[in-house]
Amino acid sequence: MAWVRRKSVRVLGTILAIILVAVLGVKVFLPAEKIRDLALDQAREQLGRDVSVGEVAVSLRGGLGVRLADFAIHNPDGFGGDDLLRSRALDLKLAIGPLLKGEVRVHRLVIEAPVVNLLRQADGRDNFTFAQKPAAVAAQPAAIAETTAEPASLSIASLTLKHGTFAFTDASADAPLQHLKMEEVTLGMSLDDPAPGQFQATGRVTTDKMTMTVPVEMPESKVGVDFDLTWDQAATRLEIHRADGKVDKMPLQCTGELTLGESAPVGKLRFEGTDLALVDLAKFAPAEVATKISGDRDSGTVAAQIELVLTGDSEVPVHTTGTATVRHADLALAQPFMPPGQEGRLAGQADLDITFADTTGVPSEIGYHGTATVRGVSFTDSGLVDELQDLNARLAFTPTEFAVEQCRAQFASGTFDVTGKLADPFPYFLPPEMQAGVEMKTPHLTFDLRSKRLDVDKLLPAASPTSDGAVARPAEPEARMARMARVPSDLEFPNLTSEGTFAADSLIYMQVPLTGVTGQVQLADRVLSVREVVGSVYQGQVDGQVEIDLNDLNDPSYTGSYQAQQVEVDHFVTRFAGLAGVVFGGCNMSGSFAARGLDPEAIRNSLTLNSDADIKEGKVVTSGDTYQTLNTLASQAGQTLDHEQALRDLATHITVENGRVGLNALTTRLGQFGDVTFDGYYGFNGDLSYNGTVLLTAQQTDELFRHGVLGELAKLLGAERPERLSLPLSVGGTRDDPKVKLDLSAVTDDLQKRAAREQGRKLEEEAKNKLGDLLKKWK
Repeated sequence: MAWVRRKSVRVLGTILAIILVAVLGVKVFLPAEKIRDLALDQAREQLGRDVSVGEVAVSLRGGLGVRLADFAIHNPDGFGGDDLLRSRALDLKLAIGPLLKGEVRVHRLVIEAPVVNLLRQADGRDNFTFAQKPAAVAAQPAAIAETTAEPASLSIASLTLKHGTFAFTDASADAPLQHLKMEEVTLGMSLDDPAPGQFQATGRVTTDKMTMTVPVEMPESKVGVDFDLTWDQAATRLEIHRADGKVDKMPLQCTGELTLGESAPVGKLRFEGTDLALVDLAKFAPAEVATKISGDRDSGTVAAQIELVLTGDSEVPVHTTGTATVRHADLALAQPFMPPGQEGRLAGQADLDITFADTTGVPSEIGYHGTATVRGVSFTDSGLVDELQDLNARLAFTPTEFAVEQCRAQFASGTFDVTGKLADPFPYFLPPEMQAGVEMKTPHLTFDLRSKRLDVDKLLPAASPTSDGAVARPAEPEARMARMARVPSDLEFPNLTSEGTFAADSLIYMQVPLTGVTGQVQLADRVLSVREVVGSVYQGQVDGQVEIDLNDLNDPSYTGSYQAQQVEVDHFVTRFAGLAGVVFGGCNMSGSFAARGLDPEAIRNSLTLNSDADIKEGKVVTSGDTYQTLNTLASQAGQTLDHEQALRDLATHITVENGRVGLNALTTRLGQFGDVTFDGYYGFNGDLSYNGTVLLTAQQTDELFRHGVLGELAKLLGAERPERLSLPLSVGGTRDDPKVKLDLSAVTDDLQKRAAREQGRKLEEEAKNKLGDLLKKWK
């Protein structure tokens, strides 16, 4: 930049002019006050503004010594505030011999307590650009004119700056650097001129306190830099051979080369940092972030290489490229950023490799790609139903896509292997303040999920239409179950779209073990659709689909349908009716269901189901009260009841509503007895209530009429004797203690009426016959 070149050369020239005027004064034996006045006149002429010096002291011991006390360069007219430059003292020791040849060889230069204040106002005017003075060259002493005509010859064996202060403020609109201040600046360096017009500087500069605003306010830092620089005056080129420093405890290195053009510098700067602690870097984040991060230097490290290309283009003055590597990042650092009210402990480690490039200056157009690896990730003590126990994954990412190249996640419910891609994650998943003005696309997730064993009961509590006695419920008390079900009222399920597939060798749902389960998943408008689900269960096959509406996470709704072929009914009724070892056979079922809610109780209470079921062939095994009731009936027929009875052509319609499972118009043929028909329900609380009939076979009816009371009635029934008896059947009590009743009294009452009718008819006919015989005699 031209102003940098002009400023540095002119200020250096001014200081040298003051020194050389002082030298001339010594040569003609002028008093110090006269020397000071000549020097100030020369400085004012060169800079075009007021310059002041306190005392001037000159010494010839060991070389030419000049000391300027209270040296100051004031602001131009129209600028208030502190001076551009003020120093308590400048102490210079020169070699006399080279000076007489026009060479400046400085043994020592000490600048005490300098204060530099650079200011650019909102209108663009600044206090560090000096007005051109065309006549200034002619007014210079001959010695100075020669040094400006040819490359200066200058060396400084030791330059020391003590207790310095540097401040820069830019009040112009959209200034990239609004404020910079360095306090307690210390500089120790040497300056050599290895070739005409070239100057090499080596040394160290430190500041105990540096603050800046870019445009957010950065935290206070302590900085120290060891440097080796070369300046080519003719080419206006600065080469940074080495700049090794530390910002607080973070080591940084810089190399590069800059050419100062007329409008803006051109060149490259390369920065490198190794073993930078994440907790040290965190302090440079915004205050609301930095204050939440705590940890030690073992919480992870960063290594970065960044190259800045200064283009000289006012539109895009800088191109930035680089790489960054994060190793062993402790994910617990993210704990303070969990959503409010979210309990749980996050643990694990992560590695990150990223390459980035910015060639436009527009943040949303920064190009980057990289990979992330996480190890041993867990999320526990969260109150969630199913907690993450261990996760290991590798991801690749670009601005438009996240790719899960490998992921294995272990939950209490099972272990999952996942691969997939998330397209267009940004700016959707950025904070709201970073989304403004950026085109928003709907993220789309594609995935493939595999699992050896998936326990859905632990992943999502089962909505089981059974009582606590029949099915073991989760061990957690109701208070914990309620806490696990809570979702913050302002939390929404992400409005993304998804397509995926899943497969599980074994899947547990409502304590039902399914095997070889596969299916497809779709997500749109916060509705999750699981389709084409196929699996094996209870020696049969099942398929179906379900939709889950997640628009209200505290009250999701479920709808679905299913079909099952040849499912072993004993396992099914054991699970859902608590009647183990009673009914056997391959059952076919089809139907639909609906429910809503988040916790198991809400799902059970809202569950509705309509289903048709049938069993072509099976058996019933009787025991207990059921056996005693049926055996009593068999004994009255002169038979002994077999505990196993054949079951054929069973069909029923099943409904679930209001906490009850209803069996409507159930019909079947029961072994040696006959056809059974009944209706009723069993409740989730275990209650049983069924009523129907047993239509005995003709053979069974005939056997009953040959024995006991019915045998006597049979003699009286005659033509009124029914071919098949229909016995009223009722089942009550509970699943643990069912009460089965066959009402024979109602049958005997009916048979007695039939017998009475039959005997009355017989008596009537007998009377008719006897009357006929009598009439015949009368004839």
